[in-house]
Amino acid sequence: MPVTIPFHKMHGIGNDFVVVAAYDFARIPADVNEAAVRYLCDRNFGVGADGVLTYGMHQDSLVFGIFNADGSRDTMCGNGLRCVVSLLAEVGRIPAIGIAYTDSGDVQYTYQSSQKVMLKLPAPQDFHAPITVGDFTFTFINTGSPHAVVLLSDGQGPDPVAFVAVSSDMENHADFPDGVSTNWVWRDVNGGLHLRTWERGVGETLGCGTGTCAAGVAYITNYPGERTVTLTSEGGSLVVSWEGGPNDPIFLTGPANRVMQGTISIPDSVLAPQTGV
Repeated sequence: MPVTIPFHKMHGIGNDFVVVAAYDFARIPADVNEAAVRYLCDRNFGVGADGVLTYGMHQDSLVFGIFNADGSRDTMCGNGLRCVVSLLAEVGRIPAIGIAYTDSGDVQYTYQSSQKVMLKLPAPQDFHAPITVGDFTFTFINTGSPHAVVLLSDGQGPDPVAFVAVSSDMENHADFPDGVSTNWVWRDVNGGLHLRTWERGVGETLGCGTGTCAAGVAYITNYPGERTVTLTSEGGSLVVSWEGGPNDPIFLTGPANRVMQGTISIPDSVLAPQTGV
């Protein structure tokens, strides 16, 4: 029989999600979780999103989970976590300041309003030596999720063809069996910092929280006189603060917006176990 679940649709700077309580998501048989996530994220037949977020409680703390649009489980999502914090803190279901348990570790959050949610992420970790692809040298930084960052010098942003081709190649690189997201950073003629993101398991997104953190860390490392930067993606802007030390946490601040809420039925054709040919 179809499984009907309630959901919220939310976004952080255009990075959009289907948000589901963990106890509702658990009604989907585990062996078809990936297919169900793909259905929910499908922009033609489902709700449409970059990923599915789940939330639950452990004592007084939030438990957070994320699936990418292709059904794969991910470890952390800055935009997604801000959305869940805003959803629950706004109605008092979690405290305004607290801890979220994620697959990449504990994250402290502070909710001031739906337009100002701050996360305190663990110190960034390098997880691979730099790689040069053509004219581009990528630095690898793990900010709860793995990212490859390139700082561009031409002030124009990446060539659209190179962005797609190189980002896709990086996501499927043999060195990264679980994939890697790619973040392209440049400063415009007025001094503003911009970011374009290719997210593993999703493709291009309008914004990425952990990717913005990785981009901010890469930029601050190269320009140590700065400690707080604002990076603007197509979907909006986020603020990253980092003191530059190997043990210093990253602070990410930005909005989280509700789009709608409702229920959706996942049909039998999706819930039927997938069999090989």
